[in-house]
This record gives sequence, structure tokens and C-alpha cells, in this order.
Amino acid sequence: MGSGDEREGLPSASGIETIKLCPGSFNYKKLFPRVESGDANEGTIRHDLIEQVIVGDLAIDDITDQQQHECTSRALMILKKIEKEIGVGTFDTQWLEKRVWLNHGEDKLYSAKYDLLRCYRTGDSYVHLLVDWKTLYGDHTPAQNNIQLLAQAMAVYRNSSEVSKIYCALAEPFPTPTYSLVEYSPDRLDELESMLREVVGKANDPDAPRQPGLKQCKYCDGLAYCPEVKEEIEKASAVKAEETDLATALELAVLADKWATAVKSRARGSLNDGGEIEGWKLRSSGSVKSIKDADACAKAIMETNQLDWTELLSASSISWSKLIKAWQTKRQISRKEAIEELLKVLDGVVHETPKSPSLIKAK
Repeated sequence: MGSGDEREGLPSASGIETIKLCPGSFNYKKLFPRVESGDANEGTIRHDLIEQVIVGDLAIDDITDQQQHECTSRALMILKKIEKEIGVGTFDTQWLEKRVWLNHGEDKLYSAKYDLLRCYRTGDSYVHLLVDWKTLYGDHTPAQNNIQLLAQAMAVYRNSSEVSKIYCALAEPFPTPTYSLVEYSPDRLDELESMLREVVGKANDPDAPRQPGLKQCKYCDGLAYCPEVKEEIEKASAVKAEETDLATALELAVLADKWATAVKSRARGSLNDGGEIEGWKLRSSGSVKSIKDADACAKAIMETNQLDWTELLSASSISWSKLIKAWQTKRQISRKEAIEELLKVLDGVVHETPKSPSLIKAK
């Protein structure tokens, strides 16, 4: 257990679906360095922005990045819809990014760090709403079947003095704003606690088996090293293509692609550190030049009198999000107003191109 590990080297609710699908992954991942992806970092930024707006530390119009602004706006809209559906008014108390523990006797089983928890008092009842933001595109298990949300609800229930019911919501701003919702009563949570204890118990077993699969392997730090994943891919490659249904083949293809990326990353890291891989070496790919200061570049080019503004702009690109921010700042208006004004000014100039559809698993 490294210093500063708030999970204390124990399972967490965020990883409980993974260890349920692959019990051996919990201890296996500890053998390898933590790898943070760019997507994961962007997800953290979006969570932080939603939190800051909810507590009033940040105005939504001060979010300059278009996708981050859209994400936060949609998240708040979803939250209002959820509260309307469950029939609650103004919350009494709220907590954000708080870690709580589920214990069994004197032992800690796992920790749960939820995104948002609100408590509403209606008469003699105490209704809790637990929200998990999924701010990136992806395949997310609906709330009704989401064991991470169940694990969070269980920890909240065992650390609260009065709970009449707990609603758990999975909020997804993208690709379209949507959410799924599940309700847990104290009696139902009492029934499900033994199942969670069993999942955690298996994960802590040093001999727990590793069971490959797309969902559990997706963010595993041991993916590039796991012999079971390699064996699974080798077995599938020996089967004739016409004997494998497309859905099964596609899931394996995505897993194989992620495994290949992880293996290549491992190989580059090893060679960069002075290691040797028989038959392989790193080859320099040169360097890439970029303009860091657009203003200084424009001034320097125009001083040469070799290009006019039209020619200079033809070699440049204008950022829509940065243009919105500049217009908003200059005009001292809201982001929404800035967009509306710019669309009028740039009528016939701004083009909206749909992105290529993503291939994801259907729920």
C-alpha cells in the first residue's frame, strides 16, 4: 500500500464490477504501475467542473471548453429531471466526493467515493439520492444492474443513522442526456449485503482466478502482461471465422485491440528504459513543429509584407470554443449569448459536421 492511498490497498466500489467479473484482477493489478489515460484525466476534469458549479464556486458560463461546458450543462439538467421523477423538493444536505467505508465487524471491506449524495426530508422520511456522473462516451451498466452503485448505496446506508430509501442514478450527458434510476429500501439492502461481502472475499483470495473479458480488462493495469488474455485471443484465432458469430468476434476484436495497444506501450517503455527485446528496437520518428504564440506569429509574418491577412488566415485554423470565449469576454455577455451572436455574424460560415458513429455495446 503506497502512502497517500485513501483506499488503503482495499477494494473500492468503483472497481467492484471488475473484481466480480474477474476476481483475480484485484491483486494482479497491484503488481504493475498505475497507467492513467487521457480519457480518464478528461473525465476527472469534467467531474470537477460539475462539482464546482453545484457548490457555487464556478459559474457555468465561465467554462470555456465547449465539450466541458456542454457536459456540465447537461449534467445539471439531468439532475433536475431525476429529482422531479423521484418527487423531492429542496435537499436538506448534500455531500460531494466523500469516501465512506463498509465494514464487517472490525474489518474494513471496501470504500465507496460517490460523486454526489443528497438527503431530502419529507415528513418523517429521509430520502437519499446518490448520483454517479459518467461524463465520457462509453458502455455503462444501467443503474438497475450496476453493482458499483449498489456498493455505494450499501456504504451510505451503513454509515447513515436514518434512511427511508436510497435512489441511485447513473447520469450520462453524452451522446444524448440520459439517466437510469434504481430504488433501494433498507430491507433490500440488508438482503444484498452478503453478496457484496462474497465478491470482496473472492477478490482478496490470493488464488482467485483471472477471467478475461472486454469490460473487466478495459482499464486493467495488468492487461499487457496477463497470460489469460493472451490465451483467450490465441484460442479464438484458431476458430474458423465462419464458426464464430459476429457479436462474439467483435467483442474479442475490441479486447485484442486494447491488449495489442497495451503490449506495444509496455514494449516502448521497456526499450526506452534500456531494456532489450529480441528482434525489436526503437526508431526515431523525428519531431513536430508547432506555433505556440499565434499573436506573435501573426505580427512577425505581417511585418515581412510577404502575406496579406487572407493568405495568413488560409494557413491557420480558428478555434470555435476560443472564439466564443474571446467574444464573450469582449462583449461581457453570457456564453449562450455569445454563441447566438456569433452564429448570426457568421451565418453561412459556421459548418456543423456530424461525427462518425461510435461502435458500442447495446444495453
